[in-house]
Amino acid sequence: MYFITMIQIKNNEEEEDRRCVGYFDNFNEAEHVIINNTCDLNETIYNYGLIENIKSGLYQYDENPIWYKFDEKSNKYFKCDRPKGFENYTGFAIG
Repeated sequence: MYFITMIQIKNNEEEEDRRCVGYFDNFNEAEHVIINNTCDLNETIYNYGLIENIKSGLYQYDENPIWYKFDEKSNKYFKCDRPKGFENYTGFAIG
């Protein structure tokens, strides 16, 4: 499953808020939703989002999630590098 999590990061290093907003059976569907800011995923606060491919089972996580950063001008998200300060974080959607 491909889980979408929205994150508010301040000063590019400090997490303020996080919310897993849904999941999809395939990556293309999940990416379409996040790139197009479907249902206003940004909610005026979530400047980053990510997609994690998480398999079923206990203590599963994705070590290499795909990150996206919000662009206010276009009102869309674009792929980006993992933000500074989050290099060693895993398990955003499930914990």
